[in-house]
Amino acid sequence: MDTPKFPHHRDCEALTGITLDHLPRDGSLGRVRRFAKGAFVWHADGAADCIYFLRKGRVVVMTAKPHERPVALRTIEPNQPLGELCLCSVRTGIRGTTACALVDSEAFEIKLSTFMGYLRQSRAALEALMVTLCMRLTDAEHRIEVMAHRGAEQRLGRLLLRLATS
Repeated sequence: MDTPKFPHHRDCEALTGITLDHLPRDGSLGRVRRFAKGAFVWHADGAADCIYFLRKGRVVVMTAKPHERPVALRTIEPNQPLGELCLCSVRTGIRGTTACALVDSEAFEIKLSTFMGYLRQSRAALEALMVTLCMRLTDAEHRIEVMAHRGAEQRLGRLLLRLATS
């Protein structure tokens, strides 16, 4: 028996995150982009004007501080969105992170204005996006909780407990 994503919220069990399945199949919202292994999907100073849905491959989203070693924030698997924080970049208009293909990859790119128009028309896609954002926020908060413990043993213990329950 599968464990529900939200065990304490029975009403949420039917909710799923946004995927390619929530988009029109005719490709009318955007275009397919291909990225060779090691190629950047975006750079830190790039315009935050597109959202992507990974079709094939794997992409890592990283911090983008040139004077420090990049930190992997999230690894994106096929069918998942990436670059969704463009929705929050209205003030700066730039990404602030980098995304790099770990293997040869293919993504569906949608301009932010087109995606926002689509969300206004599709309640199912809007709800699925909300679930995706909530799941990613929950994951980030759990990571912060793990990192808040000073000792390596405590961090490892917290991480193992989190992994055991997920």
